[in-house]
Amino acid sequence: MPYALHLSKELRAVPVLALLLAASGEPARAQVAQAAPPGAPESIVVLSDDNYPPYSFRDDNGRLQGILPDQWALWQAKTGVRVEFKGMEWALAQQAMQAREGDVLDTIFRTPELEALYNFTPPYATIEVPIFAHESLSGLTDATTLKGFTIGAKAGDAVIDRLRAHGIESIKEYPSYEAIVRAAKADEIKVFTEDEPSAIYYLHKNGIASAFRQSFVIYTGQMHRAVAKDNPAVLQLVQSGFNQITPREYHAIDRKWMGTPFRVRDTFRNWLPVLFAIAGIISILAAGNVVLRHQIRVRTTELHRAIENLRHSLLERQKTAEELKASREYFANIFNILNDAILVLDADTFALLNANARTAEMFGFPSREAVLSADFSALLLSPPYSMAQVSEWCRKAKSDGPQVYEWQMKHADGHILCLEIQIQHVYLGTAGRLIVTVRDIHERKQAEQERQRFERRLQETQRLESLGLLAGGLAHDFNNLLAAILGNMELAMMALPEDSIAREDIQAAILSTKGAADLVQQMLDYAGKGRFLVEPVDISVIIRDSMQFMHVSIAPNIRVHTHLAETLPRIDTDATQIRQVIMNLVINASESLQNRPGTIDITTGILDSQNIPPAPLYPNETLPPGPYVFIEVTDTGPGIPAEIRDRIFDPFYTTKFIGRGLGLPVVLGIMRSHKGAIQVESLPGHGTTFRVFFPEAHLPAQAARPATPGPAPVDWSGGGRLMLLVEDDPTVLDTGAKLLSGLGFKVLCASDGQHAIHLFRAQAANIAGIILDLTLPHIDGAHALTEFRAIRANVPVIVSSGHSESVVMERFAGLKLDGFLPKPYTLEGLRNTLCQVLP
Repeated sequence: MPYALHLSKELRAVPVLALLLAASGEPARAQVAQAAPPGAPESIVVLSDDNYPPYSFRDDNGRLQGILPDQWALWQAKTGVRVEFKGMEWALAQQAMQAREGDVLDTIFRTPELEALYNFTPPYATIEVPIFAHESLSGLTDATTLKGFTIGAKAGDAVIDRLRAHGIESIKEYPSYEAIVRAAKADEIKVFTEDEPSAIYYLHKNGIASAFRQSFVIYTGQMHRAVAKDNPAVLQLVQSGFNQITPREYHAIDRKWMGTPFRVRDTFRNWLPVLFAIAGIISILAAGNVVLRHQIRVRTTELHRAIENLRHSLLERQKTAEELKASREYFANIFNILNDAILVLDADTFALLNANARTAEMFGFPSREAVLSADFSALLLSPPYSMAQVSEWCRKAKSDGPQVYEWQMKHADGHILCLEIQIQHVYLGTAGRLIVTVRDIHERKQAEQERQRFERRLQETQRLESLGLLAGGLAHDFNNLLAAILGNMELAMMALPEDSIAREDIQAAILSTKGAADLVQQMLDYAGKGRFLVEPVDISVIIRDSMQFMHVSIAPNIRVHTHLAETLPRIDTDATQIRQVIMNLVINASESLQNRPGTIDITTGILDSQNIPPAPLYPNETLPPGPYVFIEVTDTGPGIPAEIRDRIFDPFYTTKFIGRGLGLPVVLGIMRSHKGAIQVESLPGHGTTFRVFFPEAHLPAQAARPATPGPAPVDWSGGGRLMLLVEDDPTVLDTGAKLLSGLGFKVLCASDGQHAIHLFRAQAANIAGIILDLTLPHIDGAHALTEFRAIRANVPVIVSSGHSESVVMERFAGLKLDGFLPKPYTLEGLRNTLCQVLP
């Protein structure tokens, strides 16, 4: 391994410069040439910078001299391979190497770009590359402060890439280091960079060392020898030869070109005989005095040096102590401002050694000191949250790696903490420690529970909405079917003689069909699409008016107590549907008592949305802000089991032997249609409370609601007038036409809106009225009505639909309707409506 040369600061000493300038340039003492290794070339060509003292530079006669010529001469003697050492400008040397005019390129720094071209020997010298600036300049502290200055640099030097990497583009290139210093002396440049040994040499040689200062070291590089990538044998030969040179031989060459430190004692010893001779001439006493004064001076110098060394040592110790103190304070601050509790345990005994301030805050201790002396076992809960389990987690962390788990324990004031604990085994120096990180996850747990609760409520709301849509759609289709069934039975009744025995059976079928229609109406109520007439009402008044009917509907051994507010604000609602809500809730409470004695309490009042009890709300989880009028029905029954509480609003779900399971679903549908909510609270054995909340509502614009028709005279008939019947269901269309004919009307039939408009346009003057379905193909009922009014504005129009009247009014908002005929309709209902619209 070649001797690694690192320039000492003594190179800057004037005696060394004088030695370099006076060097004779003679090569190292000749060595005995050895035979070249088998297969080695007879000679190699070495290229190098010829302006790089003390490594390679020319004397006054132009001959190459320096450390490298001497080392290569010694290498030649060691290997037996002749060396042709060629010095030239560095840029030319690189060009020659790339042109294959040389075998080895010396004094080269290793860079990523050059690694693509060459293989390199290990470094043999470490060189600092400073920035030198004229004494008139200041403030150059790093590469960024060089911007705006022209920087002198040697062509092909690795430092150019370094400067450009820092964004320095104003670079003036020179062929050699000496040319750079001469340019600086001529005041061509104020700032330059070159390797430190050459810079010191040429600054002193040109007499401007005092005019330039070293600002900062831009980088430190290492000197190598490079061989072409495809020539590994030469690389091996070069390195093998330099490995044969001994450290002593390297040192001898270095001392020749770098000199040795100037030693006052040796100089004085050389001049001592002369001094004694002079002293003898003057006097023996004077000589003795000189010797004494010299010894005092030497001892004083040594004493001053010892004092200075001691002072420097004390300053270093003081600086180290201050840095250690600052470091401890820095890490202590970080340790104590963390939002997690940090505890440090002994890895063997699990004893608590340290804790941060957050630990005291999290567990309710007055200080960190109190934490260190606390008995944490007093804060633990029953298993699995025990001290034995804590020890087990610690053992796992030590043997199996970091452990993370959730934990519960008490705060000092008694409330329960939800925690996430991480235990990690580390070594602090040589001591094994367990670092325990404790995080309060109470808010995270609450957020997770809230998210799960919200998802459950969202799924429940979506389920109820889906069931509502299904119920509304089925109700419409069932009403169309029932309209055909009921109409045909009415026609059959009309065709039978009064004394026919079949009339009684058909009348029973008609009653059952009407019951089915009532069931469909309840489904519409559940879907929130029931028939209702909205008006301002006082719910306390409605409850008082319904008390007699309530007592008839419940068991006689049940007492009903009312607590009705006297000054409730009126709400926009349908009085009939409010009665149905009250009756359904009261009957549900009565049935829950199962014929046992009990009480039912009915309460009314007003609550702000912020003060509504926290029990779940249906169909929506929250209500918009504002005041809400409520009805509360509480019973003393057995309560609702938790496992079925979420299903009580499902249509057709019931726990009773007799019942349709539509009582509570209808209440929910009515609350949905009123933009309200229902709430249930129940505990097994403690009864059940239902609350319904009604907001102050503002109704959207709707079509003018037709008056409810009264009974028509028995002898009223159509008198041969022409009616247009528009219906997409063929069976209902045929049945309706027959019923109209039975009432004495002539009938035009249309199964879609477009056909109906065509017929009306042709017979507008003759048509006495129109019965119009809401849902039609091609053109719907609302569009068709607009066209009818455009053709003849005063034509009477009755809308017939299986949907509720409220849905029809919304669909025909802004349009005048003369009557509404709900499906299924009877012959009597048809006569009454027509009599009202067509007197």
